[in-house]
Amino acid sequence: RTLLSGKTLSGFNCAFSGTGDIKAYSPEYTAICAISELGGSIASRADSAVYCFGIDNTGLDSKCSSRSFSFDSYHMNALLIDGLDGSFSISDMFLSDSMPDAYRIVAEKRGFTVNRYAESSTEGLAVMNREPLRKTFFLYDGVFRTLFFAIIMHKNGAEANTLVKRLPDFEVYSEIFNGGNPNRAYVMQHLSKLSGVKERNEGAKAHDGIKLELAGGRVTIIPGRVSGFKIISEANSMEA
Repeated sequence: RTLLSGKTLSGFNCAFSGTGDIKAYSPEYTAICAISELGGSIASRADSAVYCFGIDNTGLDSKCSSRSFSFDSYHMNALLIDGLDGSFSISDMFLSDSMPDAYRIVAEKRGFTVNRYAESSTEGLAVMNREPLRKTFFLYDGVFRTLFFAIIMHKNGAEANTLVKRLPDFEVYSEIFNGGNPNRAYVMQHLSKLSGVKERNEGAKAHDGIKLELAGGRVTIIPGRVSGFKIISEANSMEA
C-alpha cells in the first residue's frame, strides 16, 4: 500500500500460470488474494491478461511474462530495484554476495548506496533486521516480488516497457551440485577468506563462497549448509 501511494490496482489485469488448479494454501493463492484486495482483477486464462505470473510451491521463485518480455526471478528483481520510487524512502540497498552483479549495477545507477553482506554469517542475520532490507523483501520472496512487480508495472502504465528496455543485458544460471569432498564447506570458507577485504582490525571480511570473474561474466560457488554446492553463473548473454 505504501508503494501504491494511496491508490489501488484498479484496472490492472493479470493471470497466474496455475489458474484453475490453485490450492488455497499455495503462494499463488496468497498473491491472488492480495492483488484482488488491492483492486486488481485476475483473468481465468493467461492469453486474456496483459501479465501472467507464476510462483513455485516454495514461494521463493517467481516469473512473469507479457507480450513483450518473459522474466525470471532475477530479471523481476532487477526491474523492481530500478522501479522503486521516492515513496519507499530508502537510500541503502543491501545485497548478499550470492546475488547477481546486475542488481548492483542497477542499484548504483538509481543512486542507491549498495551494501554487500554474506548470508551465511552473523552479519547476514544482523542485516535481516534492518529497515532497508525489510522494504526490499521482494529480493527473497516470490509473493512479495509478484505484488511489487504488479504495482510497479501498473504505476508506470504505458512507460512500463521503458523500464524493461533499460535493464542491463544479463542471464543467470543457478544449479545445485551434490557430491564432492565432504569437507567442502571448510575448504570454501578458507578459500573465500583469501580474497576477503581487511577492514580495520577485524580481519578478513566473511563471504558466502567464491566468485570467479571471467572475460564473459562471473561464476559464484557457494557451499550448501548440509551438502553440495550452489553454482550461479552470470553473463551478459546466453552465448557468453
